[in-house]
Amino acid sequence: MLSHRIAVMQHGNLVEVGSRDEILQSPKQAYTQKLIAAVPVPDPEAQKLRREKRLATKS
Repeated sequence: MLSHRIAVMQHGNLVEVGSRDEILQSPKQAYTQKLIAAVPVPDPEAQKLRREKRLATKS
């Protein structure tokens, strides 16, 4: 990992600040959750499952 603390900004405002583990394991803001979900997974099969799960929750 590159950092111990993470700050998430949306439209120039800090929306969430915390330790790496706090933010990545239990993000509180919907914007942070969407950012984490957008990070690609290197395994194509795992990425496919993740995409299908995300699309299923939108329905």
